Amino acid sequence: MSVESMTRRGPGPASARTLVAFACAALAALQLLSAPGATAQDSAQVAPPPDTVLPMSIPSDLERIELARSRECVSTIARVEEVNAVLQPIGARAERAQVLMQAILLEERSIMAELDQTDPLEAEVHGWFVADGRLAQSYVDTQNEDLQRQRTIGREAIKGRVQAVIADAQAEAVSTLEESGDLNEMAAVCDGAILVRPEVIAACSTQESPVCEKATVPPDSALPYRFVDRAADMWSVEELRPWSTPQGLTIGPDGSLGGARSTVVARKGNVAVSVAFSPLIHQRNDLEPDVVAELDALLDTLEVEFEHPEIVFAPSLGVRATLPQALGNETRYILHFGPPDTADIVWIGEAESGAVLEDIVVVGPSHIQRLISGAPLTLTALIDLPEEAGEEAAAEVSFMIPFTSVNQIQSTGALIGYMIQQLPGELMQLFPVNGATGSERVPASRR
Repeated sequence: MSVESMTRRGPGPASARTLVAFACAALAALQLLSAPGATAQDSAQVAPPPDTVLPMSIPSDLERIELARSRECVSTIARVEEVNAVLQPIGARAERAQVLMQAILLEERSIMAELDQTDPLEAEVHGWFVADGRLAQSYVDTQNEDLQRQRTIGREAIKGRVQAVIADAQAEAVSTLEESGDLNEMAAVCDGAILVRPEVIAACSTQESPVCEKATVPPDSALPYRFVDRAADMWSVEELRPWSTPQGLTIGPDGSLGGARSTVVARKGNVAVSVAFSPLIHQRNDLEPDVVAELDALLDTLEVEFEHPEIVFAPSLGVRATLPQALGNETRYILHFGPPDTADIVWIGEAESGAVLEDIVVVGPSHIQRLISGAPLTLTALIDLPEEAGEEAAAEVSFMIPFTSVNQIQSTGALIGYMIQQLPGELMQLFPVNGATGSERVPASRR
């Protein structure tokens, strides 16, 4: 892992004091990431687009890939519907059991009026409430501790009965999903995808699927599905979402860390790409010593005061791109600042991986400076030229997906300020060195 990961032909390192000054000013302006009413329009300084905009045709394999997707999604959506029909009653049973468990734990006797006594479990819960009520009243009258012990035994028994129903439902759901094979992966390819209408209609001539009827109605009536008439039309469907306004660090129900993140999203056809700026938090003993030393050096450069024997963090960019297949003979993807011919590269990913591209790269001072200055990012697909073209030959651009810089200065500036000023103290509280241990401590699971 390199702090200035895979940077090429970019500017020299930014001054750490410049970064700190900029970040502190942004942080004060946003009142530690919580100023009300901040919107994308509030960012007055929006960087211009890259100097070089290259005219590019539709990727050569886009039509083949999207026609195949549309055909396959007809059957996939039908299978998802079938599996959901099996899972829905299982989920309803588990959800109802959770409601019963909550009522038992809180002794909410008001639920008795709505219990269905034709249902074996609900009849048992009703019977327990009746018996427990009698024992409770007898205890009040006699103060006999044996009655309390009987109540405890009865409560644990009915809790065990309800928990068994929940566990059975969970096991049945897991079994159903396992029996569906790779349906989950197949469904991900179709989830939210734009489909080619004629291809869907042709596939529907030999099979039934919920998407079939939707393919024959006007767009407003076709939701949640979206269609184009030609695969080539898909490439003109674009979506840009501004950098999200970050919040402070949060702790999820499972103890995982969240928040402290600003994300920008760009979509072109069925290619969705997101970049998330956030602190990468690690247990030191999970990393190689040289990596730990490099991250510590980065924090020193940013003038971050954080000395923890177990935890280390660093600013990072998380990249996610729905590009399992090459669309136009590309061999690699780069995330970069500036035009592709003089790109300041932040990340490189290989094409034809067969899966959604997901990666996290630590970013150093020069890339942070460009982020908080509003320099826009771009994902570019490159075609490497054959060896006979010579070592000096530049790679060809297959296609580019630019991100908007709307709200970038505001959000990334506030977030780096938060990492420098506030996050170290929060992490010291979450991971006390000489404090809570064992289950009381929050696991460092922000990756």
